[in-house]
Amino acid sequence: IQVNERFALFFPEKRPFFLDGAEIFRTNQNLVHTRRIVDPIAGTKLTGKVGSISLGYLGAFDESPSSVFGGTNDAVFNMIRARADVGAGSTVGVLYTDRTLTDGGGFNRVASADARLLFGGRFALSTQVTGSWTSTGETGSPASIEPALTLGLIRTGLNFNYSVRLADQSEDFRTETGFMPRLGDTDFGGAVEFARYGASGALVETWGAEVQSNNFSGHDDFWAGRAPYEYEVELRPTVAFRDSRRVNGVLKWGGFRFRPEDYAAYEVVGPAGSPEPYGLPPALTNILGVAITPNIRFNNTFNLSGTVMFRQIPLFAEGSLGRENRLAPSLGVHPGERLRVEARYTWSRLKRSGDGSHFSTAHIPRLRVQYQFSQSLLARVIGQYDLEKREALRHPVTGQAVLIGGILQEARE
Repeated sequence: IQVNERFALFFPEKRPFFLDGAEIFRTNQNLVHTRRIVDPIAGTKLTGKVGSISLGYLGAFDESPSSVFGGTNDAVFNMIRARADVGAGSTVGVLYTDRTLTDGGGFNRVASADARLLFGGRFALSTQVTGSWTSTGETGSPASIEPALTLGLIRTGLNFNYSVRLADQSEDFRTETGFMPRLGDTDFGGAVEFARYGASGALVETWGAEVQSNNFSGHDDFWAGRAPYEYEVELRPTVAFRDSRRVNGVLKWGGFRFRPEDYAAYEVVGPAGSPEPYGLPPALTNILGVAITPNIRFNNTFNLSGTVMFRQIPLFAEGSLGRENRLAPSLGVHPGERLRVEARYTWSRLKRSGDGSHFSTAHIPRLRVQYQFSQSLLARVIGQYDLEKREALRHPVTGQAVLIGGILQEARE
């Protein structure tokens, strides 16, 4: 559902050429996302292992419909990875990526070093330090080093786990070979989880809960010690029953502060019809939400799962507080060894909390049918229909119509 998204949606790679051996290029920072290679004319990939060192190279010549800096230039990709096994389960590695335009000299280059260290039998420390260089190729446009840092610690156990994390990027950090949607933000937080196990054959096999803290600050604000502009705390209880039946829940509390730079292109229509400045919307506090995700296996043929959600949520397009009701049931039918059918329907409605007026509605029905003719041959058909409708934007305080870049934001579907 894209009607209230602030960032680009992530779509996983599906092309077999890029999937084979892709695990060697994976790091905590997603610096290699091969869907960036949109329309390859030719490509080369080499992966293997020499002793304790895994090596990978991926290169492609891309007939890009949109280049790194706009226009229609083709692009050359080069991605090189080396990762060494250190002791039992620990690794250290380096990664280099380069996307260069064939005309004009523009480029984006990224160099990174990472490590994942296991110790104490239960602890994993992971870190990654990265720098990017970007140039438009124009005279007087030198490339400067822009840093990114990721740091995380995880403790795992049978009954008790916890983790802390930090992911930070400079506001000018860029990766034109990867996918990092929140550039310029600092993401920090942690989680604590416990689980308990029932006796064999008991009605309740396992139960437990997890508490998560998620916080986002601007890069400069974080290092200056200022409060985050987005924060939330989640309680995630879970109960697993015998016969593969499970219920998960989410209770959420948080807040959000709208930032002036996100609304720099915004204006409102004044009484005389002329544009006027867009007053920054007030900060939102005590944002609440609840969700339940059941998974019920009736027998070997039928399985029912889905999501029921009721939550308050920032309406980013106009800077107001909204309420979302979402239903997403999914029915799986497996009448035999060969045939599998999955029917899913997602419905989401957003209303403005101030006056209860309608903001948007989305309907997404989806049907997936798969038939296995033999061990090596199957046929799969997926059909999906999207219908999303959003009302005209208005200022959350004054109710005035909204302009973005001088364009009136009318209703759309």
